[in-house]
Amino acid sequence: TNLYKGLSPALLRQAVYGTIKFGLYYTAKDMYFSFYPSRDESNLVNLFCAVFAGSVASAIANPTDVVKVRMQAKGNIHTGNLLSTFSDIGRKEGVAGLWRGVCPTAQRSAVVAGVQLPVYDFSRIQISRSKIMPDGACCNLTASILAGLSACLASNPIDVIRTRLMVQRRYIREKRNLDHKIFKS
Repeated sequence: TNLYKGLSPALLRQAVYGTIKFGLYYTAKDMYFSFYPSRDESNLVNLFCAVFAGSVASAIANPTDVVKVRMQAKGNIHTGNLLSTFSDIGRKEGVAGLWRGVCPTAQRSAVVAGVQLPVYDFSRIQISRSKIMPDGACCNLTASILAGLSACLASNPIDVIRTRLMVQRRYIREKRNLDHKIFKS
């Protein structure tokens, strides 16, 4: 059904992106503290590690994003499956076609990860320290909800601007005097 077009690359992207993002985040933190063992964990260090992890993971997972968007954009037109869409892009556009839009995608992911991961760490520590609930599944769930909400709040303005930029060309062709339409709400 058309509402689930692109579901297979979306699931693949999340598996690749999420795994790399979390792996890089905690590896970067471990490396930092191996160089500076006397320093305490700080929100700033967590922010830098998260931005790094989010942008790199997103850049690596970008081909799955491109495939997802292509499959979703086709709507009712038969696009084939995940592998045939990958090979179609590779054949017609070369390997570089799979990294189309990598910079804005990585920038958005850097913001999302830069908020989500440090907020999760901070929330989990603060909740368990405050004795509201012990460190465990409920604490992790609560910290995850707070982190997800924070990431959503941080990324939504970027998503609105990105979407407006994507449709701006259509507006320019339709009405030449809408130069500032993208930022009016």
